[in-house]
Amino acid sequence: MAEFLYKIIELSLFCYISDPPFTISIKEIGQKVQFNPLMHEPFDGFIKQKEECWIVLPSIRKTNEDEEIMTKSQVLQIDYD
Repeated sequence: MAEFLYKIIELSLFCYISDPPFTISIKEIGQKVQFNPLMHEPFDGFIKQKEECWIVLPSIRKTNEDEEIMTKSQVLQIDYD
């Protein structure tokens, strides 16, 4: 548990000290979305556009006027086995 907390604090520090700061939207995890290749990256396999999927890892964005996406959200298909 202590190692997990250490990694979370380390990640938070890196997001805070970058210029401009990065944001990670934890609220995205577990959301059901339609796949959009501009915003999402398949975690495993191939997903067709507009196919429903779950967000597994959230995106990382720069905190500025246009909120530029640094890394896309990693997603899995709804019916992933």
